[in-house]
Amino acid sequence: MKWISPFLLFFLYACDVGYNAKSGINSTPKSAEQAASPKIMYLFFEIEKGKSSPIVKLQDKKITDGFIKLEVLDNRREQMPNYLKIDLLTADQKIVKTFLLDDPLAPVMESYTPTGMEKEQANFDKAEFSIRYNQDSDVKITQINIYEINGQNTRLIHNQNL
Repeated sequence: MKWISPFLLFFLYACDVGYNAKSGINSTPKSAEQAASPKIMYLFFEIEKGKSSPIVKLQDKKITDGFIKLEVLDNRREQMPNYLKIDLLTADQKIVKTFLLDDPLAPVMESYTPTGMEKEQANFDKAEFSIRYNQDSDVKITQINIYEINGQNTRLIHNQNL
């Protein structure tokens, strides 16, 4: 009987710790847990032809758990003279990340014919595109600038605070 009592107390303690861990009692707060886990930010845009320059609208932004192992900052497939440059900036206007994208309004499309593969440039009046990046908890991105690059000419077509 003398030995059963310490084992019973240990068993009850272990059951109580397991129950509290499942129910969230005495565990780390959710805000501290969320800050420690890596996050991926997705930005979804819509672009349409305008009279003088394209009109870009931020449609949606989403944050999800995870980490992008290889964050490709230049995902242009074709080295065309017309493309978009997207800069993500901090509050003090320092560029954190830059993305280079093929022009979503004039993408190069591939088609397969009996004679082989052909490439043709499409022209759309309206299109969608997105970017994704690892959200760094130490660096707060507050602004996004989107530039249209035409050969040697660079023109700001969208500026938005996040």
